[in-house]
Amino acid sequence: MPEAAPGVGTLPTAHSARVEDQIVGCTNRARTARGLRALRRSSVLRHAARYHAHNMLRYHFFRHDDVFGQSPADRVAKFAKRGAFRWIGENIAVGYWSAGDVCRAWMASSDHRANILSRHYTMIGVGYARAHDGQTYFVQDFGSRN
Repeated sequence: MPEAAPGVGTLPTAHSARVEDQIVGCTNRARTARGLRALRRSSVLRHAARYHAHNMLRYHFFRHDDVFGQSPADRVAKFAKRGAFRWIGENIAVGYWSAGDVCRAWMASSDHRANILSRHYTMIGVGYARAHDGQTYFVQDFGSRN
């Protein structure tokens, strides 16, 4: 198992929750502006997204498959019964200063925008982690139940 770097930590949960809420808000504004339904919050997807954001910070990596070989679907299955979700998607980002910045970047990228605007998804969970040195990690997990 990879070891975490010493002294790596995150800022208080209240700040993280506020950033996560802002990302859900900008995601749903982008969807509703295009005639799509807003995504419902999912505690399962939120837990999976937070888990991934914190692991990317802790183990210093940036990719969808984590250092343990888990995919987004594997992480969602940690918090829900495997197969409970029909569709699962994920957007990740690193180094942005604010929720607004990362939302604009995702919408400017065709692949990320496709996830945000996909009709397959009905739910969202967001994770945010910020190290004491200011490094930030953002995760959006999308899904639809079976």
